[in-house]
Amino acid sequence: MKKIVLTNPQKRCAKVLLECIAKGEFTITYKKMNEKTGIPVHKPGNDVGTHVGEVSKLCHQLGLPLISVMVVKIETNMCGDGFYDLCIKLNVHPEYKDSMEKMMEACMNDVKECKQWHILADEIGLVIDGINKPIDTLPETVQTETVEGALIQITATAYERDPALRNECLSIHGTKCKICGFDAAQIYGKEFEGKIHVHHITPLGEVKQSHKVDPNTDLVPVCPNCHMILHSKKQGTYTPEEVIKMLNDNRDN
Repeated sequence: MKKIVLTNPQKRCAKVLLECIAKGEFTITYKKMNEKTGIPVHKPGNDVGTHVGEVSKLCHQLGLPLISVMVVKIETNMCGDGFYDLCIKLNVHPEYKDSMEKMMEACMNDVKECKQWHILADEIGLVIDGINKPIDTLPETVQTETVEGALIQITATAYERDPALRNECLSIHGTKCKICGFDAAQIYGKEFEGKIHVHHITPLGEVKQSHKVDPNTDLVPVCPNCHMILHSKKQGTYTPEEVIKMLNDNRDN
């Protein structure tokens, strides 16, 4: 599937949905989406359903649940038929292909359980209170220090990160993903050169205190997809070597 690039209306839809998730709200009506985004409810090809469907397609490419399951009809509290069709097309929960209600319930559970929504926010350049941000997209109000990890208060508790360490890491390791080799400039053009995440091999949340960070051994550049996999382990995080092995084993199979 071709890489999804969201339009401005679609980004507005994504922003509203992520803001709902940040507040612990997991349903919103088409009418409310219209009020918040200015996008018509009924206008084929340029309506709320069409645009949130594109957001869900991007979510699928990023390894995230289909976020458009949150948008429901006020009369039935159910998604539109387009959501069910999208699930079938993307082969999401094929075990429920004969029941839209069960399909919606399963997708809604996926949305509620997902802890990686910062990946979508980062992908489209959004900063949203309550959505944990990856290390290279925290608000610029974070203080610059030579020591990282001190607890600071933004709107929720986060761990202080030093942008200078990110720059030094990229100077040492380059801007290609150390796991899969992804290079944003090569794929999307020179204007995206240097667009890459930087991963703490030992997450700051595990250290929970100020400590010295060596950009040569403690940090590694990774693409958003590999970053998501690194943080997908139920307990702790995977090592870059473990994820590289996953890739190699999958290629061999």
